[in-house]
Amino acid sequence: MISFGVAVVAALISVLLARTVSRHLPPVAAVVVMTTTAVGATVAWLWEVMLLASFLVGRIPLVAAVGRWSGTGLAAHDGVPGPVCQADVRHLP
Repeated sequence: MISFGVAVVAALISVLLARTVSRHLPPVAAVVVMTTTAVGATVAWLWEVMLLASFLVGRIPLVAAVGRWSGTGLAAHDGVPGPVCQADVRHLP
């Protein structure tokens, strides 16, 4: 669970730093920095949401049977509560 938070915090810090740094750059370079940072933050957010949602999908008995793992075992050891996973599934595009 800590690695999920690290990705979000790193994305937020990079966005804040990019705004500060881009003020001191020429306009073309500032656009490149801001665009790259925005795309990187979006990818980090989507990756985190996808990972959290995969825990919920992995708990479905049919999916667990196809994947040959225990859905209840996954629920017991993943450390992510079901409501958190459900909220993340709603945010997937």
